[in-house]
Amino acid sequence: MAALRNPKAHENFQISEGDALRRLMFASMLMYKIDEAVIYTGIKE
Repeated sequence: MAALRNPKAHENFQISEGDALRRLMFASMLMYKIDEAVIYTGIKE
């Protein structure tokens, strides 16, 4: 398993508080848009 792991993608990294908040807001906005699309199209989850 260790041979297949991508170390650069799994390393621990530090981000600033502002960057973390921006990423959370972006993820929230995307989820909101997905919810809108589900309601608009009538797709059953």
